[in-house]
Amino acid sequence: MPIDRNVYLQRDGVYAIKSDTDTFSEEKLIQYLEELNMPFAEIIVAQARIESGNYSSFLFKEQHNIFSMKEANRRPTTAIGSDNGHAVYRSWRDAVIDYSLWYSRYASSCVTEDQYLNYLGRVYAEDKDYIQKLNKLQWKQ
Repeated sequence: MPIDRNVYLQRDGVYAIKSDTDTFSEEKLIQYLEELNMPFAEIIVAQARIESGNYSSFLFKEQHNIFSMKEANRRPTTAIGSDNGHAVYRSWRDAVIDYSLWYSRYASSCVTEDQYLNYLGRVYAEDKDYIQKLNKLQWKQ
């Protein structure tokens, strides 16, 4: 029986219908990061571009996972489940909130861009050129 990509099993055994009532745009992402008062927004937008393949990856389009986040096991999460170890969200906004939860738990001690980039290079990224790629893609206000 084929998997219905619109339905996901939540952790508590309840099925949920995936939905994204808010159409994504990078402008909305930037605005939402500002609303959430997230530091290093330009780095986070660059991460979204890389991790989502410029907003075209399966993880982003089908699972609303804009940052290719893995399933969270040791912190609160907004994910409604997981697929092949990656978190699945109801919307791209839920994925951004989950990223902010990850940041609060693990990276909130970073006070400068250099500290944050160094942390991402050590902990978040699997690609050894990740920081160079982020630096190329950062948008500037």
